[in-house]
Amino acid sequence: MKSIVILTTVLAVTIASMLLLFRYLIKKGNSSKTFFWATSLGAITILAGAGYIMTGKTVIDPFVGTEWDLGAVVLIILFLYILASLRIIGPRELGAILLFGRPVINVGSGLVFVPLGFCSLSIETKLVIQMELPADPENIFRAKEGDSTIPEGKFPPIRITFGEIDEVKIKAVPGQDSVETFEISPKTDEQIRQERNNNNKQRKGETEEEEDPLASERLTEEVVPVIRFLIIDYAQFLGSIGSREEAKRQVQDTVVGTLTLEFAKVTIGTALRNLSVYNKRLTDEIRGITRGWGIEFRSATIKSVNLSRGLNQNIQSVVEARFKRRADAIQGAGEGAKNEAQLAGRGRGLKQMAKDLAISTSEVLGAETAREISNGPGTTIIVGPEGMQNLAAIGAAFGAGAAGAKKTSP
Repeated sequence: MKSIVILTTVLAVTIASMLLLFRYLIKKGNSSKTFFWATSLGAITILAGAGYIMTGKTVIDPFVGTEWDLGAVVLIILFLYILASLRIIGPRELGAILLFGRPVINVGSGLVFVPLGFCSLSIETKLVIQMELPADPENIFRAKEGDSTIPEGKFPPIRITFGEIDEVKIKAVPGQDSVETFEISPKTDEQIRQERNNNNKQRKGETEEEEDPLASERLTEEVVPVIRFLIIDYAQFLGSIGSREEAKRQVQDTVVGTLTLEFAKVTIGTALRNLSVYNKRLTDEIRGITRGWGIEFRSATIKSVNLSRGLNQNIQSVVEARFKRRADAIQGAGEGAKNEAQLAGRGRGLKQMAKDLAISTSEVLGAETAREISNGPGTTIIVGPEGMQNLAAIGAAFGAGAAGAKKTSP
């Protein structure tokens, strides 16, 4: 009688506890969690009650003839089953309990009960997950000419084609960390036609403006996006998307589609100047498709736009040629100014000499010419008819100079 009273009390307390737990979980709105814990606690309670009822009843092993306490055996097996069903989740991890492969409830760090044989535990990090698309740098395969087979475990880079002119206007309002709001509006057909005409004129050299290869050519270059997200509901994540790899694949498809559409409307130079705008554009787009995945999407960032080696070399050569032309122009202007200054000084000196000697400037110039000719030793002078007239003028200049010197001597 006493055993029946104790058993009834235990069962009543267990049922009351289950009802209270059921009511609490229903208020929280988690029917899966209610089902899991109600079923688990109910099964354990029934097994414990059965073991208690059978305590004192013995059974003989037909093989060895050993007598066993049936209730003790049930309780020991139940205790060992509970121990075998315990799992530990680390401090940087979160988990989800799967009932026959179906995600049921989320569990946090610590000791977790996972009924052996019926349930399994899936574990994932609860830290922010960062992924570089399409893969980490060491797993990117850049095919050379003639290569057509991608090695296993390698991925081709994401290549996006940029426009040769800007077909849209971009307005952005900067925020505290990045762009707060932005507007990408299309240009009119007339504006686009005008830009194409200017671009063609620059290519043909019909304008004074120097051509910028990053603002006037249709280029296809590598783009490296990076995404960051946090799993907040792992059971929902497993039920809706399944794995990181599938999430990465779907996000990458969205990234490539969005960038292909947006970057075709602008030059690569404009895209580089407005990366913060396109980062926010990507982030908003991916947040839209990841609703219901059980994640908190943090950001999508264009890490870099990798120009090809040949393009980098060509751009560098263009820049070097520009600076060389500027240096040559500056050097030529300096030489011209120097020669101009020398000629101006020499002219002033000749005028002063003519004034001091009271002769004409042509006579002074003739005397200077004779001096320059006579400076070189061994100079041979071949004189023709016109040369005789020049020499006569030189002699007259010397004579005039000598006469002037006598007049001025005391």
